[in-house]
Amino acid sequence: MLLASRLLQRVQIGRTGAVVHDIDPIWGIVAGIAAAVFFGWQRSSALDNTWQRAVIATLSVFGTSFLAILAAPVWHFLRFGGMLLLAAGSLALGVAASRWATRGSDAGRHA
Repeated sequence: MLLASRLLQRVQIGRTGAVVHDIDPIWGIVAGIAAAVFFGWQRSSALDNTWQRAVIATLSVFGTSFLAILAAPVWHFLRFGGMLLLAAGSLALGVAASRWATRGSDAGRHA
């Protein structure tokens, strides 16, 4: 989301060619937190306990905040290339974690 807000800051809009500078990167963090809570809640749908699902969704906020803190030096030193690399790495880790969690939940059902 931070990458998208940075890209939008460079877009020229309108006939005058004005550049969008008013987009605050904090909106990228807020959108990332909302997405993390949504996916944390959805991925824990197999749990019957609502409290545990809420804890998982809440913990996803801390992961998103950590990535936002990590994105600041990546942006400062590597700009768009570093942000794309960070996004690709985050996606790869997310897919791996999802497969690991699914495999673990399947093993728990068969035990």
